[in-house]
Amino acid sequence: YMNKAVILAGGLGLRMSSKTPKQYLKINRKNLVGHIVDSCVSSSCIDSILIICNEKYVNKLKLQICKIYKENSKKIEIISGGDTRMESTLIGLENINLNIKDTIILLEASRPFVGTKDIDLIYSSFIKNNADCAFYYSSINESLFSFKKNSRIVNHNRSSFFLSQT
Repeated sequence: YMNKAVILAGGLGLRMSSKTPKQYLKINRKNLVGHIVDSCVSSSCIDSILIICNEKYVNKLKLQICKIYKENSKKIEIISGGDTRMESTLIGLENINLNIKDTIILLEASRPFVGTKDIDLIYSSFIKNNADCAFYYSSINESLFSFKKNSRIVNHNRSSFFLSQT
């Protein structure tokens, strides 16, 4: 069977009010999508990578990926997605050529700090637990509270909550 990564990179940065979508902003001279692709390429658990991006960025991203990963043995494919995250996810799943025993990890390009070790941990947990699905999450270190109707602040035990990273 094969382990396949689907990277969602289709956002337009509208909530950020940015001309550049978040996944193309740079950290340490590399855009965010490049960081997550690095993690997938470095993972011994990933056999192929499918990147779903906005149609107007497909060619630009193909040029970037080909330039950086031309010597890589893993298959990397880039296709255009839909108008929403849900549509892009579905397009990715429809284009990944799944076999019954293949596993898929769904990642977001805008989360560059999901590293190779994290991806390997997701896969090993998935296999070890014979799971139907697995996802990466992190603990909440900040204060967590909510407001009640009467404007009363209610603190919550943050050990009961987690942040999904996919």
